[in-house]
Amino acid sequence: QDLIQSLREKGIRWSQCALHVGAGTFRPVTAKKVAQHIMHSETFTMSLQNLEDVIQSLHAGRNIVAVGTTSARVLESLYWLGVAPERSLTSGMCLGQWDAYSIQQQLGTEAPTGVEALQQVHTRLLNQGESAVHGSTRLCIAPGYSFKVCDALITNFHQPDSTLMLLVSAFAGKDTIMSSYHNAMDQGFRFLSYGDASLLFRQPVPETLAKFIHGAANELKSTAEAKVTPEVHAFDHILTDN
Repeated sequence: QDLIQSLREKGIRWSQCALHVGAGTFRPVTAKKVAQHIMHSETFTMSLQNLEDVIQSLHAGRNIVAVGTTSARVLESLYWLGVAPERSLTSGMCLGQWDAYSIQQQLGTEAPTGVEALQQVHTRLLNQGESAVHGSTRLCIAPGYSFKVCDALITNFHQPDSTLMLLVSAFAGKDTIMSSYHNAMDQGFRFLSYGDASLLFRQPVPETLAKFIHGAANELKSTAEAKVTPEVHAFDHILTDN
């Protein structure tokens, strides 16, 4: 609480969300190709007030810092649920594993901004008399994914062959992650959930990589559907998982 108060005194905003972590986060990637890995669904919650605070910060051009990969996945999932409102079901808002990639491929350069997408979610739920957003996500963030909301990420050092390693590599770039992890091992840093932390900054996605991953995701999604029946500038606004 002292740290949070200190940050607020410096003009840094603070919001919270909750992702109920399950196998979707910790299940190792054992498939030969990332596209063959199956993500389990995880539920999340965020109050509309906290969501509105993030929207205001985005509108003001403030940088959004996610504390934990869980916070990052919630914000990124909310973006795509705002872009594609048809994924809002009576039981909640549900984002599939590869939905983000196929939607991005369809929209191209016409994809809405973070402010526009999150505002869609906020307005829709507010008009329905809701005070919070409840949903589930299977979003698999891998290299080639283009982050829409998060500018920086504070997270610990993750284990190999995990979806979390895919996420941080997508966020900061493979070379940055490899270099930082080698340094962490050389310096005796502690890994995993109760270990040391790293501060990562979002890197642009190479166009060729983005096209490849989007194409692969679309192909996999089509195949699956055919089989299924029925003054640190980064610290402007910090989002943490409860």
